[in-house]
Amino acid sequence: MKRSALIVAALALGTLTLAPALRGQASTKEIPRWLAESETYGFNPTWDEIDGTAWKFVTHVPHTPEYLGLARAKGVRAFPYVTFYQLPLYDRWQGIRLSEHPDWILIDARGAWAKTGFWESEDAKNIYCTCPNTAGYADAVLAYVETLMKRGAAGVFLDNVHPNKECFGEKLGKHKHLFPTQMEAFADLMRRTREVIKKYDPDGALLINSGDAASLPAEFWRDADCGMSESYICTWVSSTRWGDWAKGWNGIDKKVPAGKQNCCLSYVGHTSNSVKDDLFFCYASARLMNFIWSAGNKPEVKSDKFTRLLYATFHIRMLAESPVPVKVGGDFLNGRIYFGNGSHLYSWAVTE
Repeated sequence: MKRSALIVAALALGTLTLAPALRGQASTKEIPRWLAESETYGFNPTWDEIDGTAWKFVTHVPHTPEYLGLARAKGVRAFPYVTFYQLPLYDRWQGIRLSEHPDWILIDARGAWAKTGFWESEDAKNIYCTCPNTAGYADAVLAYVETLMKRGAAGVFLDNVHPNKECFGEKLGKHKHLFPTQMEAFADLMRRTREVIKKYDPDGALLINSGDAASLPAEFWRDADCGMSESYICTWVSSTRWGDWAKGWNGIDKKVPAGKQNCCLSYVGHTSNSVKDDLFFCYASARLMNFIWSAGNKPEVKSDKFTRLLYATFHIRMLAESPVPVKVGGDFLNGRIYFGNGSHLYSWAVTE
């Protein structure tokens, strides 16, 4: 049977145990075993949302010692959100008040402070790009990562891994650089971040988001344990599933280096499809590549019964191989799966 049809049928039954023959196993040579074996994860969850799930880790969590300590006590690995790309000028963020360190701001070709790329699109006024190539800034963000690890974090979720802006700070006499290029500087900062994580938790991890894991430079994969495909199939800015599934979303696993993992974050609940249809389609697509999946953060989706089913302590298992390709159908009714091939109708009885 076509694998996606098998998955939907198995989900409908609640017989969810995944066999290695279906999903394979991500290599555990470079990443922690719990990360290689994860199927879904929590995105900014409450404690009630964590209960009853099979999540081994959660991201976008509070930075407080109370939350991080409790998560570790409960056996859930918590990954606070951090960024090395930008900071607000006046607010204290990640232990830094940027207005006290203007020499850490990335400088554009005109000698001006470089504005965040989200200045207009997300109305992120007074947020500026930071320069990871300056010693003071690099040391400051590493000190904050160390603070999070001491509080009980299992690592960090590093966002905005796309240092695509050149800094003219050294050329214009604004500050000194550690490396010839921003790429080298950012890659080294990731290396040092992972060292801090492993110092406090040998089984910890560095999770990153570049927006597109398929195009992430090799320099950044080196010290990352897990990348991210954000807005995977479903996004909040489109009423339809976006991107080309056959040419884009399907096959990302062939572009992620062996021994690494990838999180697929789908923002379900914004298309004209039913929530159930988008949940199952996105989940099945991610899991067929052995990637880890989340349905996003829309409250009504997080509490949906089908979301809870996918997050629950079940797994997918292969029930049987079809003797012929599934051309049409794949529907489940009264204990049987029905599908067609050519002019023939087939059915298969599903046992508990």
